[in-house]
Amino acid sequence: MVAKFIGLSEAIGAFFVGSAMAESQHKARIKELLEPLGFFAAALFFLSFGLQVNLLSINLNIILVVTVLIIVSILGKLLTGLCSVPIEKLSWAEAQNIGFSLFSRGEFSILIASLFIQESLAGSGIREVIAIYVFVLMILSTVLIKRYTKTCLIEMPSESKRS
Repeated sequence: MVAKFIGLSEAIGAFFVGSAMAESQHKARIKELLEPLGFFAAALFFLSFGLQVNLLSINLNIILVVTVLIIVSILGKLLTGLCSVPIEKLSWAEAQNIGFSLFSRGEFSILIASLFIQESLAGSGIREVIAIYVFVLMILSTVLIKRYTKTCLIEMPSESKRS
């Protein structure tokens, strides 16, 4: 209520209340009571976002923009994994796994930000671009992490070899 009064969203207010409760002696009990609601809230969040996406408006331009964004994002995240090779003395498979694990990082923030897009931009296709981008990277991340985690476990050198 205070957040709304000073011009912030209820979600920001809930975050601050949660942060304050995190320091209380009742944290474990509150977490236990609210955990089942978290799954329901997540489902409502994705339902709410889905209602804002018009799949019939997806056209070649949107597909091209999403494709470029996905390629640039994948290359950047794989490059990040590769940069860890000399620092941490990782194998190529381990570096790839780091890059793959980054695929779905940050996209959820984009999804949340898209909920606040002004209605004047709603017909521009931005929500559709975001929805496809997040969906594709979430699927890719899940599939690749499962595949390459097994590879890393097989190829991973012992700690004594790395030192």
